[in-house]
Amino acid sequence: MKLLTFISAIIILIIGSLIGWGLKTIHINNSNQIVSFSNQIKQATPYVVNIYTYINKQHLQNLHKQPEPSFTNLGSGILIHDGYILTNKHLIMNTDEIIVVLNNQVRIRAKLIGSDTTTDLAVLKIPEKNAPDTAIDTSNNINVGDITLAIGSPYGLEQSVTMGIISALARNNIGLNNYGNFIQTDAAINPGNSGGALINSNGELIGINTAIFSNTGGSHGIGFAIPIHDALYVMQEIIKHGKVTRGYLGIKTTEFTHEVAKSLELPIHRGLLISMVDNMSPAQEAGIKVGDIIAKINNKEIWTEEMAKSIISKLPINSDINIIGIRGNQSYQANIKVEPLEEMGRSSQYY
Repeated sequence: MKLLTFISAIIILIIGSLIGWGLKTIHINNSNQIVSFSNQIKQATPYVVNIYTYINKQHLQNLHKQPEPSFTNLGSGILIHDGYILTNKHLIMNTDEIIVVLNNQVRIRAKLIGSDTTTDLAVLKIPEKNAPDTAIDTSNNINVGDITLAIGSPYGLEQSVTMGIISALARNNIGLNNYGNFIQTDAAINPGNSGGALINSNGELIGINTAIFSNTGGSHGIGFAIPIHDALYVMQEIIKHGKVTRGYLGIKTTEFTHEVAKSLELPIHRGLLISMVDNMSPAQEAGIKVGDIIAKINNKEIWTEEMAKSIISKLPINSDINIIGIRGNQSYQANIKVEPLEEMGRSSQYY
């Protein structure tokens, strides 16, 4: 009987600890045990805006014909700090005017600071006096299985919230653009959610909702968001330089698993296999060859393509990058001068 009482006490302590942990991230109404994220949503929604883009088609019409009326396109954006707004580039392309509607329904004309095709991101600016006094909370701590909340204006339904989880990380090759580090979520993302916020259960911004996989145009539970740390880097580059300039070596790589390494008798268990080298590229000039293995970049172990791209793309142009590679059974080091990816004639399949 004493043993049973002791075990029961331990179970109660464990359950109490779990509940105590849960109260840090979600609100529980003790009277009826309703789990709610209302506080987290209230924390984030003041930073989520609606975006209307006006296109005057008069200049496209024959002068002898009546011009077609202007039309609007609806999307979402996020106030990051000091009046700067992150949204998707495809929402504001070829527009004559951009109007931002704040959470309090105030309408403000926004200025386009710049955009980036690779990530489909754009930066807008409104007067600081109209923006929240503090910057939105962000988090880079994301894991598969984390709860996500998507906030935006699907089909014009302003400040709508849907819930799901992180389904996968570092999604690439999904046919959207050259960017390949998407968060995948099953929180419903529909037309109008583009540019909106993906937050975690603490109300912190973790991503910018960008695209969906759908045969109908509506949500099928497969949505994609750009991680906030990547989005903030793009925003900072656009604010400072008006554009994003990415580093380039001129390689294409293939990831391999421990099993593949063993079957091919490779000298290391993880790394990147060079599958192609661009002609007249920095990598080719440094002697990098197809079949080489990249083990480290700037003394950091590399085993995914996204890890390599993230390091290389953010390096200053004309800086030197150190590669530790393997050719056959011999290791080697190579110092390669980083050049800009955006130069004319460079294929997007290389980085």
